[in-house]
Amino acid sequence: AMIDPIEDERHHGAEPGADLAAYLSRHGAKVAVDRLPSSGHSVAAVLRQHATDTGAELVVMGAYGHSRLRERIFGGVTKSMIEDPGLTVLMAR
Repeated sequence: AMIDPIEDERHHGAEPGADLAAYLSRHGAKVAVDRLPSSGHSVAAVLRQHATDTGAELVVMGAYGHSRLRERIFGGVTKSMIEDPGLTVLMAR
């Protein structure tokens, strides 16, 4: 799932999620790329709701870190998912 992806070469590419989907498919994973709007909600809340809506039993996500100061002031998806996952989360950094 991608929340509010930016479609250009400098951000998420011309087709957001396509490279990751191709990589995972080559390794036998069944992949669907869902682009979701945040609609004013936090990214973590949108991910949790999407996981519930699709019947997911596990969320696998990368842990992208910002500076400690920025994380402390603004929070972050990684921190939010760790503090209140809603379901089992496997994180990789």
